[in-house]
Amino acid sequence: AVTPRQHVAPVAESGSSPAASTQPAAPPPETAASAAAAHSVPVYATRIPTPATLQYRMRRGMVQGNAELTWRLDAGRYEVRLEARASGVGLLTQVSQGGIDAAGLAPVRFTDKRVRRSAVAANIQRDAGNGKGKITFSGSEPELALHAGTQDRLSWMVQLAAIASAEPQLLAARAKIAMHVVGARGDAAVWQFQSSGEVTMGVSPGAMRAFKLQRLPQSAYDTQVDVWLDAAPPHWPVRAHWRSGPRDPGMEMWRIDIA
Repeated sequence: AVTPRQHVAPVAESGSSPAASTQPAAPPPETAASAAAAHSVPVYATRIPTPATLQYRMRRGMVQGNAELTWRLDAGRYEVRLEARASGVGLLTQVSQGGIDAAGLAPVRFTDKRVRRSAVAANIQRDAGNGKGKITFSGSEPELALHAGTQDRLSWMVQLAAIASAEPQLLAARAKIAMHVVGARGDAAVWQFQSSGEVTMGVSPGAMRAFKLQRLPQSAYDTQVDVWLDAAPPHWPVRAHWRSGPRDPGMEMWRIDIA
């Protein structure tokens, strides 16, 4: 879907904001002040990609393994699944399910399962009975207001590619893309990505052109994200690295195959 751009108010709620980590301890929350400090968040045009399965190598500190990102779309409903494994052990399973609306991906449920931890979920009610939407969580009491274009901590990858496909000028150096992002543990914040422009990854003959984007953290424990989008549409991530806080080694993925 390709839609005209609008603006909505930034998220002002906060909660815990763990990166895709296998460690049991969660970092301090991203603050309401850091979220509210962001500029108003546009609703971008999007061009939704066709179904795909992407294979990645994965590293979490000293642990290395494989990850698979699966994107499914059928009759206006989608599912995106990320699974990471090392030595036969499942380290991370994230699943985002929902539909497609004028703002792009419209998540309705996000689940997050880490090794040695119980699964947690965010449920996004797009119509809470009063004409407004809300977000509830399996592991916490607070309810958050729903804003147009809100993504979860997995769907943002597909949404970013969809925005880049519809508005490629936003991949130019110093251009910015912002979105509301909600996790499964009561956290929500505005993620603003800034492009560093086109870069070359690897060496010939296997060199690849990509655009590097970075989520600029507002405080020491904000989730920092670096993502490299394939220069060719549909701009799937060819590499991604995210971490929360100075003591978090983070998780890194780099693509080895796409089908």
